Amino acid sequence: MQAAALAKERVLLIVDYAETRSDLSAMLTEVAAQEAAGRTGGLRVLLLARHVGEWWTALDTTSDATRALTARTLTRELSPPLDAQHDNLRIFQEALPCYAKARGRPTPEAELPNSSEQLPVLVLHAAALVAVLDDEQGTHGGRAAADLGVLDRLLGHESRLWADTAQRSGVGVSLPVLEQVIAVLALLPDSKSGNESALRHIIRRVPDLADANEEKIGALARWSRQLYPAANGTAEVLRPDLLAERHAANQLAKHELLRQTCFTGLSQPQAIRALTVLTRACAHHDQAEGLLDEIVRANLPELADAMIIATAQTGTILGDHLANALTDAPIQDDTLRQIAAKIPYPTVALAPAALAVTKRIHDALPPDTDPAETAHWSNHLALAFAQLGRKAEALDANAKAVAAFRALAEAQPETHLPNLAASALNQSTYLWGLGRLEEAFEVSRGAVTAYVYLARTQPDIFFPDLAEAFANQSVFLSGLGRLEDALEQVARAVRIWRTLAEAQPDTYLPGLARALTNQSARLSELGRHEEAFEAATEAVTTYRALAEAQPDTYLPELAASLGNQSVYSGSGRLEEALDAATEAVTTYRTLAEAQPDTYLPGLARALTNQSGRLSELGRHEEALQVISESVRIWRALDEAQPDTFLPNLARALTNQSARLSDLGLRKKALEIIEEAITIWRILATQRPAVHQHQLDHAVAIRTHLNGSS
Repeated sequence: MQAAALAKERVLLIVDYAETRSDLSAMLTEVAAQEAAGRTGGLRVLLLARHVGEWWTALDTTSDATRALTARTLTRELSPPLDAQHDNLRIFQEALPCYAKARGRPTPEAELPNSSEQLPVLVLHAAALVAVLDDEQGTHGGRAAADLGVLDRLLGHESRLWADTAQRSGVGVSLPVLEQVIAVLALLPDSKSGNESALRHIIRRVPDLADANEEKIGALARWSRQLYPAANGTAEVLRPDLLAERHAANQLAKHELLRQTCFTGLSQPQAIRALTVLTRACAHHDQAEGLLDEIVRANLPELADAMIIATAQTGTILGDHLANALTDAPIQDDTLRQIAAKIPYPTVALAPAALAVTKRIHDALPPDTDPAETAHWSNHLALAFAQLGRKAEALDANAKAVAAFRALAEAQPETHLPNLAASALNQSTYLWGLGRLEEAFEVSRGAVTAYVYLARTQPDIFFPDLAEAFANQSVFLSGLGRLEDALEQVARAVRIWRTLAEAQPDTYLPGLARALTNQSARLSELGRHEEAFEAATEAVTTYRALAEAQPDTYLPELAASLGNQSVYSGSGRLEEALDAATEAVTTYRTLAEAQPDTYLPGLARALTNQSGRLSELGRHEEALQVISESVRIWRALDEAQPDTFLPNLARALTNQSARLSDLGLRKKALEIIEEAITIWRILATQRPAVHQHQLDHAVAIRTHLNGSS
């Protein structure tokens, strides 16, 4: 950093494998400090990672300086630069003469078996290299492998290199031992690997070398440095990563003792690296998941911290195995609590683990536990259930927390009223999610009353909670048909959040964006569409910046705000409306693939919206196709939770009937609208103030269809 700042010309600093760099936050803090002092000059920093996940989100919490830096940093997904013309065969054929030239050989005649799957470019290049090597050695008859097995064939060629170079260097060990040495170097390098002593210590993790004399270990250290030399004279690991991961998994599968020595007594960087390598191998190695499960269970107390960090870096695979182990693996209660405290909230990758450890702690509480502690764990259990979309279970756990905090607040209001208000606010959200609208509103009234009192006595602490309570209550009032009251409550929330965000934007902009999204919906319900569009556009702008910095946290909110922006765009902005709706669908589809219970309703709503925008542009066939997908999703959701999703299904059916009518399919449109009317009649009987106008609209559609016969 210092050298880059002093350079007389522009400098691009590239940080590869950024998600694995334990010192990344310190480096970015230094970047921010240099920038604040006006000493960065032409410096630019490019972070390369396999994915943007919780490792990136965590940077936001390290310091105000890094938060400000990441907030204005753009993130981009780098896709392979391929087009429809670059199929498997063409990539293979283009690579073949390049590898032949590098080996000083003529281009061999090699075939690539047909495959309907588009293989990774790296695998196709490996197939080309193996074809050249096979031709050089007169094996395999010119037929290349067209699957991940080509990596094992490439490792077979590489192992001959290991054996030949070891023999020339006078290293007196067998090939199986050499293969294990390469595996431990792939699994365990860290910042101390340049140190001779550290390198020898890593090599001794090979079981057959644990008691070897120093001369032999020294010879292996020299051999490893010469085999894949790094710029600083240290031992480099096997490259590319895909090959190193597969080789490490192969060796761990073969040698039980190696699994023990490579995952015990590790520094945290070594543990994170070893877990990361094995987790990534799960994508292409059949035995890797079984190995990972075994290792997680066997080393849970020792490696828990590293597992949490590595999950944030790699995604859900390791997190799911951690969750399974936390459910029933032998472990002390104190250790479970330490693990629970270190799992971030909110989270996607670690959500199952958060539920597993929280439920285990909660269920193990003895009957004489302090009521405040029991309430605390009941509340955390509710949050963990809700994070996975398990609303009914969240409500059950939350009800216990609310009852306990209510009793405690009666005796000690100054201590426990904030806890009661927070758990009641959560309870209202869970009730609403289960379709229990009146109950949700009544509970929210109590939460609002409590937060009004708390905000008067301690405004700096409780104004954000009061704003959140107003915004929640606005949604409930809207659902009950009290539209003017709903707009009044959300306007209060927006005023509070805007005041807070002006003073501390990094902290309170998310709250303002949520309230603006809510306000745009309330304005639209009252026919104030231009104001609704302005509020929705401000929310989208805010959420887009937040989601670029913290996608794991803010992508769902961005998707929702895009949907609102699309709905409120008005007749003069039809193309813009469709663009927003399409982006919302794309975002929700990605989210629903990871957590269907949580995000399928959002996807279905986004599809309904997209269908409407397509219809407005005269693209009726596409509109019907999209609304039909929405109906299928709502049907499945309604079968699981009829009290919750029946209105959504009726709304989608009404829209589907309209789209069928647009295409002249009157008979099918009548069939669909009859089903919608049947549902609306049931709903209007239960809540006429909310659903009668929707029933009237559906009946009018049927009348129009009958009149056009």
